[in-house]
Amino acid sequence: LGPDHPDTLTARSNLAWWRGEAGDAAGAAAAYDQLLPDLERVLGPDHPDTRWGRTTPTP
Repeated sequence: LGPDHPDTLTARSNLAWWRGEAGDAAGAAAAYDQLLPDLERVLGPDHPDTRWGRTTPTP
């Protein structure tokens, strides 16, 4: 795979989500902030995963 593979981006998104679920809201928000530019670059700004990453609240 690689850093720009869609499965890698999905894994990063899942890790950010579970980080928030574990109580690290600041860490989850930071992970999403780092992930979003990659989602936009690789998948495009209108892709459902990019939109979800843009609007996902951290727990």
